[in-house]
Amino acid sequence: MRVVLRKRQGAAPGEESQQQQQQQQPFSTVSTAPPLSRSCWQFPAACGPPRRCVVADSPVPCLNWPVLCLAGGTALRESHGRARHAAGGLAPSARPATCRGHRVAGCTGRSAHPASGREVLVRYTRGDDVQTGRDQHTERTEMLSLTMSSTEETLLDDKVLLAQWCAECVRASLEPPANVVEVYGLQQASKDWTPEWQLERTRLLKDSGAVGDRFYLERSVAKEILIDATLWSTTGLRIYLILGPPGVGKSEFIVWLAGQLRLPVYRISLHSPKLTDDMLAQVFSHSWLKHDAAVVQLDEFQGALGRWTASSKDNDRRHQGISAEGLCEVLQGATTLSRGVVILSGTEELSDDAYRQQFRALYRRFNRTITISWLSEDDIRKYFREFLRKFATLHIEEWACWEDRFVKQPDSPWVSRPVSVDMIKQFLTRQVTEAAVANVIVKTTRPAASGLNIAVAAINEDDVTFNVHPGMAEQLCNLVCDYEAATAFLHEYAPVW
Repeated sequence: MRVVLRKRQGAAPGEESQQQQQQQQPFSTVSTAPPLSRSCWQFPAACGPPRRCVVADSPVPCLNWPVLCLAGGTALRESHGRARHAAGGLAPSARPATCRGHRVAGCTGRSAHPASGREVLVRYTRGDDVQTGRDQHTERTEMLSLTMSSTEETLLDDKVLLAQWCAECVRASLEPPANVVEVYGLQQASKDWTPEWQLERTRLLKDSGAVGDRFYLERSVAKEILIDATLWSTTGLRIYLILGPPGVGKSEFIVWLAGQLRLPVYRISLHSPKLTDDMLAQVFSHSWLKHDAAVVQLDEFQGALGRWTASSKDNDRRHQGISAEGLCEVLQGATTLSRGVVILSGTEELSDDAYRQQFRALYRRFNRTITISWLSEDDIRKYFREFLRKFATLHIEEWACWEDRFVKQPDSPWVSRPVSVDMIKQFLTRQVTEAAVANVIVKTTRPAASGLNIAVAAINEDDVTFNVHPGMAEQLCNLVCDYEAATAFLHEYAPVW
């Protein structure tokens, strides 16, 4: 971004023509270079999203932004290409501005800070697309130019005002998106290049107050880790070891924790033979990471320990991949990630004393170790109820009857064997689909005004939902509490012990 402060000449800024302004010499220049996040300029959440328009089939900033609340109670009011800093209130723009053929209505704003009328000219310049690098990726030069007429008396204050505006825009662009968790992974464009962190996908943030597949079953151990991470991860690196059988929700817990901490997830595999100790230190260096803090996920940690154990028994020091010493060096955080959370997860064999003795340097760096186990009967009842609340509205007594029927002993297969969250979720998903096919559950539309605040789409759009058909709740209960279907499903489910 290029910010130019021009010396005020004679007439008021509102009366100066654009040609006269361009002929003035810059009085002072402040240059910054923040990124244009997601192809549009980002502003504080309190100001609302910026409007967009399309130029040459590409999304670009429309420059018709809402009021920007800056330090000191000041405000900037913009129509397309122009921003006004004024006292009291501002009426809508008399002439709606245009953006290369697109008409954009003016907007209003008020300022509690008394100041003389000021005007900022904002121009967006889009450069050409250039193919660069050995991977021939596309680069584009984009620039926003902010020009403000100033005087010798107000120059310093004007520079501070614009600098605050730019800084606030950069901070807002770096904020993680609401209600989703970004998951990053290593991607390598060429065999002789160091992998780079790239956004692989986004995961909807699950919550204990949600319903359906967005419901998260909080355990007591989850609260323990959350409190510890909230207290200490902002100033240092916290390292946790999570144990448990497959399918009990270890990966879901990591995504949930990242959402609670408002941090992205960085996933990495310790089993890749191409990833060396030096490369591991480089990809976790401050210059390589895209965020100052993150939740780093190292899954299937027992596989790495087994490989290191076999290598030490064979006295083979030529093993490929990351070594225990290389991982330990990264976990120290001296030259790599210094804030955030690192989570190593795996099966319960990680608690073996043999591993603890052999890899003492690693285990002593774990701040806390927790075990996520199978679901208790109370957990099964709660997950069953909250999952189906998305499709049925019942009284407390009716829900209690459904729960009793689902876990009724000794006929229910859900209490005769270890059960995980993934098992119940997959079974209920299958049975709800059967109910929808049989028209027991029908499609409805309602305003997206639920208090869950989960949807990322526009709030004003209708929310498509599926609800049990009036008078057919009993049929849904019969489907989800079908013991024969549950027994067949559990027989097909991959064994986890």
